[in-house]
Amino acid sequence: MRKTKHDICSHLLCRMIKNNATTIFSLFRDRKGISTTLDALLFLVMVSISAALLMPVAMTDSQYRAAEHTSIEDMSKHLLRSLISSTVDDFEYYHYIDSTGMHHEDLGDHDELDMLFKKRYIHLKPADILAEAVIFQLKVKGHEDEDPIYVRAGGEDHLIRTEKVIDSYLHSRLGRSYNYRLEVNWYPVTGTDISSSFTIGNMNPPDAIVQKSRIALPYDFSVSYNTIASPLNDSILENTMNRTYDEQKEILYHAFIEGIKAGSMEIARKISGIKYPAPDNERKMNSIFIKHVSSPYHLDYNRNIEENNTPAIPHKEYPFNIAQNKEFEDLLCDIISSTAIHNSRKDINSTIETILEAEDIESAKLTRDRQMENIFHIFNQGGAEVILMLW
Repeated sequence: MRKTKHDICSHLLCRMIKNNATTIFSLFRDRKGISTTLDALLFLVMVSISAALLMPVAMTDSQYRAAEHTSIEDMSKHLLRSLISSTVDDFEYYHYIDSTGMHHEDLGDHDELDMLFKKRYIHLKPADILAEAVIFQLKVKGHEDEDPIYVRAGGEDHLIRTEKVIDSYLHSRLGRSYNYRLEVNWYPVTGTDISSSFTIGNMNPPDAIVQKSRIALPYDFSVSYNTIASPLNDSILENTMNRTYDEQKEILYHAFIEGIKAGSMEIARKISGIKYPAPDNERKMNSIFIKHVSSPYHLDYNRNIEENNTPAIPHKEYPFNIAQNKEFEDLLCDIISSTAIHNSRKDINSTIETILEAEDIESAKLTRDRQMENIFHIFNQGGAEVILMLW
């Protein structure tokens, strides 16, 4: 079919439109690619700028936390040192005989009572107050189903005053900048249910800064090494080595157990001295308030009120009950020795085997000495542990 001029023109126009459309689409596509690339580059530039701006902020925050940690740690060290070495002004003990409604003159020896009970310290270390607090709070628990027995009655007022003084002391140094928790724990004998504690402050978080130290007690609770070691001295050990194997084991075991019992009785007497001070202990303890009246009389007014639920107090001193003191000592000795023997039995048996296998007497003595030192440390803890937590 022959194309007309009109058909040819229409065909050429369609081809032109198609070519132009393809060109326009290609151009649009290229421009879109350019735009996407520019957007990506712009995004990367913005991220880089943001990182550059935020990096110092992140570093500053990390440095701040590190500086804060260092500051708290330094403060905790300084505060613990001040607790042990500095002084507290005007700590006055409570004259708890006043709570009975009686006059000092009715009791006789009121000058001595004033000396014992009206103590006022102008320069007293916080560590001294804390040491007395744990002595007042010492308790004994004989059986799991029994409530603990406080060695000293009448220590609650002392505890309240101690809390106020220590809290005031800590706040005067910390202000509102830090939170704290202070714990003082005392275990006269390792592993026994004879213990004492004093705690003040809020519960600490896991990341709190912890500082520890030990404070001496104002009364000697140590046990001498000779008391523990004497049941197995050099001569006894040498004579034992000439016996049969079974006899050696029995003699050595008995000697170690006797050392534990001797140490238990000595520490029991010292702890009992808190409740029933003897004349020599009164003289040693005349600078602190951990007794009622001096021997040979025992006036435990608070316990009378608590146990009898009556304010009726005898107007005359009654004789010191030696039998009661002995009963208390025996209770303590039984608790201490039974626990110490149970905890040490495995080590003692191992030590005996090593002694019997020793090549010479000197090696046997060294092995014995190591075990005696282990027993010695059961009764000598070196004061009370102080734990200060700051955050």
